[in-house]
Amino acid sequence: MEGKVAVVTGGAEGMGKALAMKFLEQQAKGVAILDFNEEKGKATVQELQNQYGDDKVLFVRCDVKSKVDMEGAFDQVMRTFGHLNVVCNNAGIYDEINWEETVDTNLKGVIRGTYLAVQHMGTKHGGDGGIVINTASSNGFIVNPVSPVYGTTKHAVIAFTRNVAGESMFVENNVHVAACCPGKVFTPMHQKAVCRYMDEFKEMISKNKEVPMSFVTDAVLKLITESDKMNGVVCAVLPDNPMKIVEISPEK
Repeated sequence: MEGKVAVVTGGAEGMGKALAMKFLEQQAKGVAILDFNEEKGKATVQELQNQYGDDKVLFVRCDVKSKVDMEGAFDQVMRTFGHLNVVCNNAGIYDEINWEETVDTNLKGVIRGTYLAVQHMGTKHGGDGGIVINTASSNGFIVNPVSPVYGTTKHAVIAFTRNVAGESMFVENNVHVAACCPGKVFTPMHQKAVCRYMDEFKEMISKNKEVPMSFVTDAVLKLITESDKMNGVVCAVLPDNPMKIVEISPEK
């Protein structure tokens, strides 16, 4: 990560915050945290600036559902750091009642972030290329009637990642795309989960063994540092297997 600039959506807490910290530990030039929660975002950035330096961390209040917010955030990252190498589309929610919000955040936000990434770091746009890491979930591999909308968005993120990795625009711009699919990780998202079957949801969560956060951050770091071999990769991160390559899509 030395000298690299990364964007992490949903970076104010949970997995996004852990990724931001990991990148800074690995000597990233800069990390931009994009998050809807301004209070949490500013607190996280202050914490990271105190540890790693004011010039290394940027917070941008951003709703990934908003085209205007996302475009403005990426422009601000470029003005601040000058270039971009890594985009982690990590923002997500778990709301089965307001399901449109879940689709717009978990899927449309990922698609928008992926296309903005190629526009800002592609070799045909003045960049050096780079990699996009889309956060999916182990729910993207299984059938889960307790959380049909959330699960569908994660299936879709995996499918989008595999397909877009071979898209001509990405190949020609030297931008790789991979998906990270963790099992249960203790994050605020699960604490805020809303579904029609909360008793069943809580029972399901209680039965699943937790994945250490370090497994996730180490897997993402490997996807980045070995990006030339990771285009189209779908990587499962499970309690008993820190990094299992599930699928590899051939480049176009």
